[in-house]
Amino acid sequence: MLVKFKVKNYKSFKDEIEFSLESTKLKQHKETNTFEIHNLSLLKSAVVYGANASGKSNLLNAMKKMKSIINNSPSIEKQKKYPHEPFLLNINTEKEASMFECTFVQGSNLYRYGFIIEATSNIKEEWLYQKKLKKYAQEVALFTRLNREFNLGASFSEAKDIESKTRENALFLPVVAQFNGLISQEILAWFDKLTIISNLRSEEFKHFSFEMLEDEEFREKIVKFIKSADTGITDIKKKKIDFASLNIESDELKELPDFLLEKLKEEGLSTVETMHMQYDNNNMFKQLKSFSLNFESDGTQKLLALSAPLIDALLNGEIIVASINTANEKRDEHLKAEDMFDVAKFQKITFKSTKIEKDAVYGDFTMKGVTKNIKLDLETSSVIKDPWGKQRTGFSLNGKIKRSDFGLTWNKALETGGVAVSDEVKLAIDVEGVLAQ
Repeated sequence: MLVKFKVKNYKSFKDEIEFSLESTKLKQHKETNTFEIHNLSLLKSAVVYGANASGKSNLLNAMKKMKSIINNSPSIEKQKKYPHEPFLLNINTEKEASMFECTFVQGSNLYRYGFIIEATSNIKEEWLYQKKLKKYAQEVALFTRLNREFNLGASFSEAKDIESKTRENALFLPVVAQFNGLISQEILAWFDKLTIISNLRSEEFKHFSFEMLEDEEFREKIVKFIKSADTGITDIKKKKIDFASLNIESDELKELPDFLLEKLKEEGLSTVETMHMQYDNNNMFKQLKSFSLNFESDGTQKLLALSAPLIDALLNGEIIVASINTANEKRDEHLKAEDMFDVAKFQKITFKSTKIEKDAVYGDFTMKGVTKNIKLDLETSSVIKDPWGKQRTGFSLNGKIKRSDFGLTWNKALETGGVAVSDEVKLAIDVEGVLAQ
């Protein structure tokens, strides 16, 4: 059972932050969302919320990172390095060490295990503490480590004489486990069972958005859109990479199909980079820093992937079919399926006006690859001045279509008679905006 997790100098976390599942003295939800284990009162669930790019997904990524370092430590070669992913918005922290620590219940003990890893991948510090889950029990150090100096506690005799067998870039705990240390193996078993699931990443529209970055006018629209989401990004650029400049071993190249290899050589590769403002310890701006897209939060990556189709939809009167949300997951899945909107083939529903009259708008409505000219009743509102002094107005469009005209024929007979879904669909569009000055 996870109790606490701490991380420092990792991605969006500059200073030490703590995620705790210990319950407070508040009585709200105490009966439904807390439980007792020995003398600990813990939460059954917790929610992390905040603005985009505020670090929600990176909290999970930090847990994944810690687990990955632990799992890979025994096999890492002396000259190899773990990917260093520090806080990059400060000129000092990008070269400093990162810290990870987990406090958890395993058996009848509360363990606190953590380490500080340098940019060089050398382990600067490592520690393991144990506390019996009983009243008045004290936390004791099983071992502490500072670089290559180890201090073993009396209760951690399984690690005796193993210090010299631990490389400077390897964690001590997994090494002890390899020599059949029972406590060490118990702790690694806990990390092995630690499951981190993140489903925030969306790849459906990434290719289109990255392609549109090559259009300078559209790229500026994407940058403006991303800036408005308060991500801290100041610019986004797509850069070409010369294939010949890449350090790829010949054995890896041999595994690629010939046609793909030739295409890569001809067209090269590309990467997307984001720009951020980098500061010093006095919070003074020093320079612009380019980031690999992988350093951005999952939410920001998803927002960027969706930016081009969303902007395109707003400019051209389109609906992104994959954005369907009826507050029912199973229903949404069916609506996106082949027998309904078939999102895999038809990602957009579009309406492009062809004629505007005083009380009507005519246009081409396209759904599932079928286009028909339809009429929408137009109702306009008067111009008003909003609380911010802007001239604001709006309009409404209303109309009807038959979904069967567009190939949406799925239906289900009801036991009480009739069918589940009407063939007639009502369209209602409401638009409000500020008049250009």
